[in-house]
Amino acid sequence: MDDRIPPLAGAVGAASLVLGVLAPYFVLSAPEASGLSTYYGYGLVGPLGIAVLTVFLLVAFLAGVGERTGPGTIAGTTLVLGVVVLALTLQWALAVDPVVVQSIGEGVWLDDHRWVLVGLAASMPAAAAGYARSLGLV
Repeated sequence: MDDRIPPLAGAVGAASLVLGVLAPYFVLSAPEASGLSTYYGYGLVGPLGIAVLTVFLLVAFLAGVGERTGPGTIAGTTLVLGVVVLALTLQWALAVDPVVVQSIGEGVWLDDHRWVLVGLAASMPAAAAGYARSLGLV
């Protein structure tokens, strides 16, 4: 297996998470989008802070794809940061009050939005673990 596939998968997961965090701002109407500050205000960091951490993960994964940094360093860094992003995303998703989600808009997709973000966040430590395994580190 090509050692660049797992970090590429992680980069795709990271980019998808950032886009997933930003998507409601583009999909919801202006009155509905005003409720996003409350929705995103739950949790220790919230999705916007998680998106910032995820950009660092994206850069690290891309460094692994381009082989600009030692593969072991990238695998370890992305694994640790990926677990942190997953934990923060899960903590936020569990902290959100469902009543707030229902008050934002009528879009049924918003009910599942936070769980989709958790799934996308889980893809990054999974890709990092796959990368470490492909390198024979675990």
